[in-house]
Amino acid sequence: MKALFIGANYNIIPIICLQNFIKEFYFINSKPFSKKGKKKLYLNGTNLFQDDDFVINIIKSYKNINLNLKIRRNNFLKFANKMIKIKFHINTSIPEDISKIRYILNKINYLIVYNHDPDSSFLDYINNDLIFVGFYGFCYCQNYLCNKNSIINRLYFDKQFRKKFKLFIYFDNNHVQRNYSNWESFSKNPQI
Repeated sequence: MKALFIGANYNIIPIICLQNFIKEFYFINSKPFSKKGKKKLYLNGTNLFQDDDFVINIIKSYKNINLNLKIRRNNFLKFANKMIKIKFHINTSIPEDISKIRYILNKINYLIVYNHDPDSSFLDYINNDLIFVGFYGFCYCQNYLCNKNSIINRLYFDKQFRKKFKLFIYFDNNHVQRNYSNWESFSKNPQI
C-alpha cells in the first residue's frame, strides 16, 4: 500500500499511525523555497516565505523515528528503514508542479489530508478508489474563504467528487483509528 501526503512538512504522526500497513509514502512540500506554494514575499532582499532549515529539520524529525536519509538529490529526499520508505519531493507546489509528481499518482491507495488542504486538481490523474486519511488537530470543516477547489471544500460541495474515496479514516488524539464509509459520517465526527 502507498500513501500521498501533500503539505507534509515535518509531520511524523501519519507515519507513526500508518506504518503498519503502508510501506511506501510519497510526501510533497513547497518548502524550503516557500511555505506559500510559489509565492514570495521579499523584505530587504530576503524571501520571508523561505524556510532555510526545512531539510535539516525533516532529517532530524525522521531520525527520531528511525528513518534514515538514503538519497538527497536536487529536490528529492528518500528516507527508509527496514519497514517503510518515504520519497519526499521538496520545492514542489500543487497544482503548479503536477507534472513533477504524475508518475506517483496512479500508484497511491491512501490520501493523507492533515495540516494542509491541497488543491484537488491532481486527483484528475488518479483512477484508483482512494482511502482518505485525516487526523486529530486539523479542521475538516467547510471553509468558504479558501480555495474552492481544495479537497475538503469539494468533499462538502461535490457529491460526484466523494466517489473518488471508498473509505474515510480518522485518527484521534490517542492514534486510535476510526473508519467511516462515507464523507457525511466522517464530517459529522464531533472531533472534527
